[in-house]
Amino acid sequence: MSRFAREQFVYRVYGLRLRSNRAILGLVEASPHEAPDLDIRLQGAPPSDLSAVKETAWVSAGDTEHPSDETAQEWRLGPDLPSYLRLRFAIERRSVEFIIDPAGTRVWASWAEGLNFDDCASFLVGPVLGRVLRLRGIPCLHASAVTIDGRRAIAIVGSKAAGKSTTATGLARSGCRVLSDDIAALTEDRGTFLIQPGCPRLRVWNPTINTFYGTRDDLPRVQSNRNKRYLDLSPGDDDGTWRFQPDPLPLAAIYVLGPRTRSLRKPVCSVLSGPQGLLALTGNSYANHVLDRAGRAREFACLGRLAGQVPVRQLERPDDMDTVHELCNVIRADAEQIPG
Repeated sequence: MSRFAREQFVYRVYGLRLRSNRAILGLVEASPHEAPDLDIRLQGAPPSDLSAVKETAWVSAGDTEHPSDETAQEWRLGPDLPSYLRLRFAIERRSVEFIIDPAGTRVWASWAEGLNFDDCASFLVGPVLGRVLRLRGIPCLHASAVTIDGRRAIAIVGSKAAGKSTTATGLARSGCRVLSDDIAALTEDRGTFLIQPGCPRLRVWNPTINTFYGTRDDLPRVQSNRNKRYLDLSPGDDDGTWRFQPDPLPLAAIYVLGPRTRSLRKPVCSVLSGPQGLLALTGNSYANHVLDRAGRAREFACLGRLAGQVPVRQLERPDDMDTVHELCNVIRADAEQIPG
């Protein structure tokens, strides 16, 4: 009998069917009768053959002497690519660890005694699934994505803390449906690029919530010791906003969030040429360090096709939360005039 045979919680996220031995909040449930693409064992022992595999490469590391919620350590397990990945995060100086198999088909998670399960699962839905997608050969942008007319999607691309989720929140507040937050998983279908739906939640800091929704201390925290909160995108919310787009949509345009500039009075949107757009996309692809040489070559070719087919824009904006509404208006006005 398979070690996963008794699992019963099945979800759909980023175009994958995910099966877990424990319920995970914030994911869209799927039919239990479909074969899963990914099996997740929460607080389960990893495969026994890993005990003989040495951690041969340190991929990245945070401040291990003074760990925080932002600290992430990552190793490759084995000398070749693709290989097992080990990721370790810290919550209040206690560790949460994930191991991903080379094919991106199985994940094992363990965490220190006393940690909150939902706190630990918050890493699974973001960086862990992001690496699963890359190991499976699925191109991903470091981006949030929303609909613009119910038929097409746009991606808001940027580095960490660039304001992707804040911009997506503003667009959602103006009536756009949200496809994904922080990771935009792409699939190519007969020359069209589709963005796959992620989770029906936005993860935003309190200032963003205050700007668009007023004080909402009742919203659940992403982690119990942080001020980042979840905005639920499921149907039936107060006034018809914050809705989730559950099906993939073709990508109509990509907006790259440039650095904030104090001297600017209002947001500026400019067109990037094909080579400029490709450079911006390669600099904002998600977790491409897990790819081998062949995988990087395939990704570069894919991003080249993407930059050649989908308009890429650069956004310059003031360093002021009060102008986010105006930034969203600029994005919507530009996106709506792009031919379908």
